[in-house]
Formats: sequence, structure tokens, C-alpha cells
Amino acid sequence: MFATKDQHRSHAGHGRPSPCPDPECVEGHRETTTHHHDGRLVVTEAECACHSVHTKHVHHRDFPEIWAECSTLAEGIKHLGQQLARALEGARSAWHREAMQHAIDDVDAFHKALDQPAPAPAGPSPKR
Repeated sequence: MFATKDQHRSHAGHGRPSPCPDPECVEGHRETTTHHHDGRLVVTEAECACHSVHTKHVHHRDFPEIWAECSTLAEGIKHLGQQLARALEGARSAWHREAMQHAIDDVDAFHKALDQPAPAPAGPSPKR
């Protein structure tokens, strides 16, 4: 469910709209944890204080103004890749295009890492 235009408001001091559709939700979002992937991708988990709407906010450290906020990390990473690709189309210099492409590559690498199955835990080592 999406919030109407009147229900959009900033939360957590980041200028991001709150996805909570309840106009009475004055507390907005509270950020709970922040994770970094190789220091380049920042994932902030948050929840709406009154309705426990869990979200993942994802951005690249070099382009914090380009972000995605979704309910799962996989959706957020996919959407961030699309947002960065869209921004790449409007890059005006070779330097900016190169930096954007590196950010897209970082997002792609993170997305591939999400798709990899977790390694099986090593069993106890045999006793000699």
C-alpha cells in the first residue's frame, strides 16, 4: 500500500518519505540498524514506530542522494541498481559516468552475493 501525497513526510532526518499510510503516525520511522557491504553499500533497516512496517533503505556511499527503500533487501538492491542506471543515462562527464558505473558494479556484485547459497557450516573436525 502506498501513502498518498498528503501522507508523505520526512522521517529520520533524511528527507525520505515515510511509507506508513497512517496520517496520524507522527513518529515516522525509527532506524534500527545500519550495515555496510564492503564499505560501499549502506543498508539501513527501519520500522514505522506505530505500525511496525519494516523497510530496508539502501544507497551507495558515493551517491547517497540515489536510494531505494523496499520491504526486502533483494528488492532494495534491485531497485537501487535501476535508479543508478537511470542516473547514469544523465551523467554529463566521463568521470561521473565512470563513478556511476563503478557504483552499479558494486550493486551488481552485492546482488549476486545475495543470490549465492550460504556455505554449509563446517562439521566438527575429525579426531586423530
